[in-house]
Amino acid sequence: MPHDTTDIPRLLILPADALILHEDVDLRRVEPLVERLRRDGFLKNPPVAAPIDCPLGCQGRHVILDGANRTTALWKLKSPHHLVQVVDYHEVELDTWGHLVTGIPRQVFTQALAKAGLELEPTTRQDARERLARREIAASVTDLDGNVFAVLGADSLTSETEALRRLTSVYNGRSVIHRVKTDHMADLLPYYDDVVALIRFPRYKPGEILRLADDGHKLPTGITRHIIQGRALRVNVPLSVLMDEHRTTEQKNEWLRDWIKQKLAHRQIRYYQESTFLFDE
Repeated sequence: MPHDTTDIPRLLILPADALILHEDVDLRRVEPLVERLRRDGFLKNPPVAAPIDCPLGCQGRHVILDGANRTTALWKLKSPHHLVQVVDYHEVELDTWGHLVTGIPRQVFTQALAKAGLELEPTTRQDARERLARREIAASVTDLDGNVFAVLGADSLTSETEALRRLTSVYNGRSVIHRVKTDHMADLLPYYDDVVALIRFPRYKPGEILRLADDGHKLPTGITRHIIQGRALRVNVPLSVLMDEHRTTEQKNEWLRDWIKQKLAHRQIRYYQESTFLFDE
C-alpha cells in the first residue's frame, strides 16, 4: 500500500568521511559490489547508520550498523558522498548471529583452532548459553561430535573483541560461513553439508557498538544482527549524484528531498508490513 509520509524512512546524504564501521568487511564481497555499482550506475539499498555524537538529521559522524561492504565499495569508488538510512539506535533491536562453519577439513579447522592462542574450556551447550548471556565468555564452539568449548577472554570489551578476531581468523577466508540463530547443531545438520563447527557469540548493547566504533575497534564480520523496522530497499539512487564533486552536501540533500517528493507524488513508495521470506536472493 502507499506509504504514510509521517514515518517514511529517514534518508540522508552524508560526506564519505563522516561514516565509520563497527565490523570488518568481507573483501570477497567488496570487489563484486564495486563492479556492480559501476555497471548499474545506482545504489540499490542504502546502508543503515546511527549518529554517534549528534542528533538525528545531523551531518556529523555516523556508525554503519548494516552495510559495511556497500560503504567500503563506495569508498573504493572515491564517492565524496554516501546515501544512508539514518535510524535512532534506541529503536533498533540488536541481536547476534551464529556462524555455522562448513567447507573446511575438520583437521585443518582443529589445528588452526589450536594455534590461535585461545583459552578453551570444555563445557555444555546450556552452560555456554548461560555464560554468554552473562558475558562471562567471549564465544562458544561446538564441533561435529557435539563437544562444546567456552572461549575465555571476556575480561573487557577490548579483550573480548581480540579473542573473537583470533577465533574467526581460524576459518575466515578458508571456509563457507552460514549465519544462523540456533545453538543446537542437530537442528542444522539436515540442511547443510560439510559442517565443521558452530560458533556462538555474545549479544551486544548499542552503547558497546558505538564505543567500539568510536575507539577505532571492529568486530569480525557477520556477528551483529540489527533488526530495523521500515528498511528502505530498492531506493536506486543514481550514483552520479553521490559522485558529483561540485554539489555540496546540502545541495545533494535538497535534491534528495525533491526526488522523494516526486516518488511520493507518483505513488512509487510502498510499505509492506508483513514479514517476508525472499527465495531469489
